[in-house]
Amino acid sequence: RISMAHDENSPVDGLVEVAEPADKAYFQAHIMDVEAKKYLVRYVGEEEACWVDAVRVRHIPKPLTAEEQNKDWQVGDTAEVSFEEDQIQSWWEGVVSMAKGGFYVLSFPDANDQTQTEVVEKDRLRPAYGHHPAKFDKKVFPVAREIRPDVRLTEHLLPKMARHADLFALRLTPDARELIAIGSPSALDTAHVLINMHFVKAPALAKVVQRANSLQLKMGDANGPYSKGVPVVFQADQGNIGLLIGPKGANIKRVQAMPGVLRVDVRGDGTVTILAESQEEGEAARSQLEVVVEKVPIAEKDVGWVIGKGGKTVQELQAISLCKINVINDGGEARVELAGPKGNVDKAKALMAYTIESALEQRETEAKIMSLSDNLRNLGFEQSSGYP
Repeated sequence: RISMAHDENSPVDGLVEVAEPADKAYFQAHIMDVEAKKYLVRYVGEEEACWVDAVRVRHIPKPLTAEEQNKDWQVGDTAEVSFEEDQIQSWWEGVVSMAKGGFYVLSFPDANDQTQTEVVEKDRLRPAYGHHPAKFDKKVFPVAREIRPDVRLTEHLLPKMARHADLFALRLTPDARELIAIGSPSALDTAHVLINMHFVKAPALAKVVQRANSLQLKMGDANGPYSKGVPVVFQADQGNIGLLIGPKGANIKRVQAMPGVLRVDVRGDGTVTILAESQEEGEAARSQLEVVVEKVPIAEKDVGWVIGKGGKTVQELQAISLCKINVINDGGEARVELAGPKGNVDKAKALMAYTIESALEQRETEAKIMSLSDNLRNLGFEQSSGYP
């Protein structure tokens, strides 16, 4: 068996269609080796390869043109119908026996002269291309013992060489002793030059690959904590990192305790990474951590209550909410600017509203006490409560 040198969808992976003559069906396969009248193929979805007669193999038909895609199929037309099972596609030749409303009934005669029918939509049909056996030549390039490890390590470069040489397929044997090239005689001649050059450069190229692999492993170790979970990344203003983190990391600790949050990392450049079990949980954590700025209008008469004597009240609000609070009074247009994680800003707004309402209530209560005291004084009662 011969190993694949690249992805199965590569244009130089040796993909062909192999006919099952009795059913007029075609199955996709990769050509692994070529002999005089036989090809070694590995069917798509299969692990083992097998030899088939060369006359059963044809090239993959070209993609449908716009005209072919819009073809109006008529009764009696021969077409190939796509079938898919376990994500493996095959094409079966049949005859249109009925066409109605964008659907077609196709008949498929088998080897026993029994006819099967299938109702299909247009997008499963393509023209019957007929069977034209594909012809391939092969050339084997022995790999010197001393460079076999290097050639194996640089196997990922084979598709590039195959494309440059216009090869149909280029593969390294599992023991790395041979490179097998499949294609036209002229393509094989070009491949001869490229492969010999590759053999010369392989040791130096392999060192580069080894170095890259080593660095990749180190990167994997560095990213180990982030190997599981869904990352949510955002950029914070460097000037707001202190607000985002909170005193002694209070905000980070609070967010890390949220459901589904695995890790929170804040870098000096303002990059914040939240690792969570799901995207939704990560975004929920972000909403509680990302610094926002909100401007809350207040009445000018309430400015004093928010600031407090000597700024005591606003300092208390900042300490409790973990927000930066700035009270601005521009002559009749007073407002409070709140900066911090959204959850903290919400707390600050609630605390500020409570402070103002409590102050107003206290003012109303004191006014009531003043009124009652005046009334009692007028009635001849003396008060000793501390109020007039």
